[in-house]
Amino acid sequence: MTFHEAGLTVLERVGKPLSYQEITTRAIQDGLLSHVGQIPEQTMRQRLVALARRSRNRRIAVVAPDQFALTDWGLPEDHEALTALENASEPDEGRPYRGRERHPPLLQPRGREDREGRRRRKRLPPLAEVAFEILSEAKSSLPVEEILERARERDLVGADLSVEALSSALADENRRRSEAGRRPAFAFAESGAVEVVEAPSEGEREEARSDARRGPSPRPSSNGLSQSLESKRNAARQLRRRLAELDSGSFERLALALLEKSGYGDGRLVRRGSGREGSLFVARRRLGLTDFRFAVKLVTQGEARREDVQEIRQELAPLAAHAGIVISAADATRDARAEALAVGQPLVTLLCADALAEELVTRQIGCYSYESCAVDDAFWRTLRQRPSAPAVEPAAGRAEGRPAPAGRR
Repeated sequence: MTFHEAGLTVLERVGKPLSYQEITTRAIQDGLLSHVGQIPEQTMRQRLVALARRSRNRRIAVVAPDQFALTDWGLPEDHEALTALENASEPDEGRPYRGRERHPPLLQPRGREDREGRRRRKRLPPLAEVAFEILSEAKSSLPVEEILERARERDLVGADLSVEALSSALADENRRRSEAGRRPAFAFAESGAVEVVEAPSEGEREEARSDARRGPSPRPSSNGLSQSLESKRNAARQLRRRLAELDSGSFERLALALLEKSGYGDGRLVRRGSGREGSLFVARRRLGLTDFRFAVKLVTQGEARREDVQEIRQELAPLAAHAGIVISAADATRDARAEALAVGQPLVTLLCADALAEELVTRQIGCYSYESCAVDDAFWRTLRQRPSAPAVEPAAGRAEGRPAPAGRR
């Protein structure tokens, strides 16, 4: 995720205003950022301030000194606090870097010039994020050359960046979103101008513009598929909140229902836990011609930790189980994820937080789905554009033995 996507995700999960330092810490702990950088707090502050300054499609607001919130919450905004955050002084360049875990050691520079070049080098934001900010402020489509020029004026891109490289980056961002079932972020006109794709509520108008640029296509529109994927993501977010409200007994019944729907049978209670430690179960699942035994541990309070993964691995041999599953309504820590992926150790699957909610949606537990049908406008436009087929007189009557019309014998 980029910094602004990670900031939105953290605020959605927590449900209350946070400072940019707290947002950065939670984003790093949850492993949300695809790149961290040397001073992630500074980058997070810059991205969140830019989001709060947007004139449209704005989802972040400053509601108090050093406090960011989602605009959907309807909290009163503090414009003076936003200005103070925007004018905040940058941290000292001599600030020590973070631990080795987040910042691996760089290769030793070969000479003095290389060291000075590395110090002067500025970490730049992703090109797609830069283009989106510039187009949102312009409120209109811009040629790629104009986007690149404005980005250079703000020192947001490298001096050696070409127009072709920027266009390729925007096309790659559209491809990545399409593969994930999301609407493309940018639209390219025949004149070479680029615009930000309107929100999904624009619906048919945006789809018609996209069809006109792509030309007739025999495939049905992906609008229905995108809406279906978005509805599943919304359902998963709602289930995540419901999971956090369950007590230990209700969470245990939900976990057993999920195991049964997922093909695990012969569930047997081994140990019923108390407090943070949830119950321990053993279940079977047939894969091909083999019956596998799974040890299932429930974590009813707090995040799934490394100790939970290690504990269930220790229980595998006494229970004659082949693999383990840890189920938690909260997320799993980074140490727990690393421990589950340890090479040479028995397999342990972490079914926590969003993964658990998505599995409930897939298995239709606690939610339901319905089928919708939409008219394929592209098909009807293509049908009207095709020439009419010439009329052919049927000649099958004679082949079937029926008498020919009078006068033709």
